[in-house]
Amino acid sequence: MQAVRERKRVAQKSAKRGASPRSSRQTELMLEAEPPQRSFLSRWSAAGLILVAAALAVLFVANAIHVNELLRGVTSVEAERDAVKRENEGLRAELTRLMSVDQITERATGIGMIQPEKPPKALSLRNSELQVNP
Repeated sequence: MQAVRERKRVAQKSAKRGASPRSSRQTELMLEAEPPQRSFLSRWSAAGLILVAAALAVLFVANAIHVNELLRGVTSVEAERDAVKRENEGLRAELTRLMSVDQITERATGIGMIQPEKPPKALSLRNSELQVNP
């Protein structure tokens, strides 16, 4: 469509100048023979835009992969933390059991200690003298 308009415009210009029909026909043939020229700059800018878009896509995918790896790491650290918490709670329960009076009494009798019949006496040191408090 644009080529037809261009031919008409060239033909009108050549008719105004008084050119012969042969030169007008040659001009038309030349216009038809030459494909429309695209700007060299627009080709490079289109190629540049495609290159920039591809680079941004690569960066986006790389970022997504890195985030996924970080999430996997966080998940494994959280699982390890939970395991350590459970182990800590178990150790606290065992410590409480071992500190109970029944457990201490049982272990003391196991190594040959006997239960005293009277409460123990308290010793204190005052003014460089040893005092016994009942």
